[in-house]
Amino acid sequence: MAATIPWPRLRTLLLGLLCLCADNALAAEVRITARVENDRIVNTTPASRFCSSWNLCTRSTVDVPFELTKAINLSSSDPRDRVYVHLPSLKAFNLTNTVTHQSATVQLSYSFISQKVSYQTQEAVGFNVWGGCLQEGSLQGGPGFSKFLWRSYSSTAQQPCMSGPTPINDDIQQSVINEMMLAYNIDFPPVTSLGPGRWEGFIDYPVGQPGGFDFGNMLQPSADTIRFYVEIEVQHDMKVDMPASGGEVEVVPPGGWQQYETSNQTPPRLFHDAPLSVWASSPFSIYMECEHRPGGNQCAMRRPGSTVNIPVSIALTLPGMFNHNGQPVSRLPVGVDRRNAKIIAVAGNVSNQPGQVHFDVQQRDIRQMLNNRGAKYQGGITLIFDANP
Repeated sequence: MAATIPWPRLRTLLLGLLCLCADNALAAEVRITARVENDRIVNTTPASRFCSSWNLCTRSTVDVPFELTKAINLSSSDPRDRVYVHLPSLKAFNLTNTVTHQSATVQLSYSFISQKVSYQTQEAVGFNVWGGCLQEGSLQGGPGFSKFLWRSYSSTAQQPCMSGPTPINDDIQQSVINEMMLAYNIDFPPVTSLGPGRWEGFIDYPVGQPGGFDFGNMLQPSADTIRFYVEIEVQHDMKVDMPASGGEVEVVPPGGWQQYETSNQTPPRLFHDAPLSVWASSPFSIYMECEHRPGGNQCAMRRPGSTVNIPVSIALTLPGMFNHNGQPVSRLPVGVDRRNAKIIAVAGNVSNQPGQVHFDVQQRDIRQMLNNRGAKYQGGITLIFDANP
């Protein structure tokens, strides 16, 4: 007797990245994007167009569409009257899965800032940097402007940074400060904790206020808020390998048919334990679809020309790093249709883990089959491992 049972098909997840936009004339907007690739998070944000000038292209950098006009007093005893930057300290905010509405916390911080500062008669920024920053590399510039790169000593607890005073010049210079570049670090949760889908969120930083981007006194900013959007596309890898059985498995009694061929005994069961290997990094679901369905959570076989169903039970066993509702996946019954899917959780990123799919026919149903000795019973059963439970 045989059961022609097509092997599982693996459903993968194709996710699109949509634009989250908000119109705000007084907000400068920056977008940070990432995706999951080979179970790690890859930054897909375009690098700053200025990163090569400072050999920072190996870091995560971004251009900020923001500028300010400032009256710079080079000799002022108040550092806020000079070129002044107080970056936001490390902050946490939430991303939300747009499908499941689950939330996850990310942390964003900044380690470098570069700006272009125009001047009229004397450079407004030099190597003498005070406060919580260090000048990196040489000043750059040309006629009427300088460009600086300051590195923060602490991205988690930022301190104000300012150019040193220049007492030889008491003039107040009107300067335009623009071409702002930031090097940032964003800490995502573990990949295994992020369900499939698109996650998005944002954080707003006020300009010129505590906790935001503060550029000192006497400024006319192009925006009163700098908003950072963060989007990550999560597409977990999942793979199920089965032996090359031609898509067919055969259910037989324990020990084979030979001992029953010359007796009237009924085998206690017909079964087949099919090996499989699983690669997964996030929860997935399993369910099945049936060519013949006798009712309940079973599929069935039939002999040709008959409408009599012989129920077949399907169960799944996976090793200890998998669980269903906190319990081991040991002969877990597989339900019919998506609405009866079982969610399988996984501890971390697992590769090539062995398991088994169990096919069983009970003795009471075998008796009916033996009324038609020599007949072949068969039925199509499709197992579906869904990476998007």
